[in-house]
Amino acid sequence: MAFPEIIMIEVENLTVRYGQREAIKDVTFSVKAGDFVGLTGPNGAGKTTLIKALLGLLPVARGKISLLGKSQSSFSDWQKIGYLPQKLSNQNLLLPASVEEVVLLGILASKRMPRMISKNDRKKVERTLAELNIAGLRNKRFSELSGGQQQRVLLARALVAGPEILIFDEPSTALDPEARESFFTLIQTLNKEKGITVILITHDTGYIGRYANKLIYLDTKLVYFGDFNGFCKSEKMGRYFGNHEQHIICHQHD
Repeated sequence: MAFPEIIMIEVENLTVRYGQREAIKDVTFSVKAGDFVGLTGPNGAGKTTLIKALLGLLPVARGKISLLGKSQSSFSDWQKIGYLPQKLSNQNLLLPASVEEVVLLGILASKRMPRMISKNDRKKVERTLAELNIAGLRNKRFSELSGGQQQRVLLARALVAGPEILIFDEPSTALDPEARESFFTLIQTLNKEKGITVILITHDTGYIGRYANKLIYLDTKLVYFGDFNGFCKSEKMGRYFGNHEQHIICHQHD
């Protein structure tokens, strides 16, 4: 599917601080409609900080953020951005909610008061669960599901509101290799067939290259932004990682 050259996210000289410490510094990049961006880097590099800044969950010390063509300060269409955080709180895991109820929360979040569920809303949930091959889990308790099943349910909760952008923070942390591959393939399908723009945080720079068309490597500052093949051919990245390490990362992509 071909996508118009629409800028979905634009970041200019972004700096975010925790106290006096700069968690990310002078980061600049843009994400186009239909991009699948892998956001990688070492522990403490500022990956989650960057995402929280994009979502307005952290204050910006310096720089600009634009979302869907609007300055973040005036942006209000948050239902167009789906976010799956890295960790679920224990409280969420213990709630005796069914899968259907969890997914319905994605619709309720975008409604104005009074928030009422309609027949059409329930049909949307049914369609979304079917698309993700979890319709059979509809009446099961969320807390009783496997890690892979929970991730699909949370993805359904994000999708049911019809987002244009999906942001994931290390979605494969609790998944075994088979579930991880299945989940990443599903995200890639949503990206290619539905045109949903994706940003996905991961530690595995080589593995995400199998799915993403763009790569951001962050280490407080922006080390690399571009396509994966460019990363593998970059002499600058060879010097940064060492040629041997660069070769290992790129071999994982094959």
